[in-house]
Amino acid sequence: MKMLENKSKTEFVLNVLIYADFSRWPQSTIKDLIEKINEITNETVVEQNRILLSYNPIQTICLACCHLSAIGKAISLFQHEGENLSNDL
Repeated sequence: MKMLENKSKTEFVLNVLIYADFSRWPQSTIKDLIEKINEITNETVVEQNRILLSYNPIQTICLACCHLSAIGKAISLFQHEGENLSNDL
């Protein structure tokens, strides 16, 4: 989560999270991850948007949607929020 604070490493972190088992994560950490992904859709300062800072924006969006789906499957509490955020992406 500390690496996600640096917005330029978003794609790298999302690539690493392919191997994550979200069912074992605490809900607070999952909420933080969802907030970081949510910044993609509602960033007010365009120059600070995670998509513009990544070197492959399409892959970043696809990985984010993949992780939101995996989180929803692992923990049903986040399923609706993940689906809505994926649709926004």
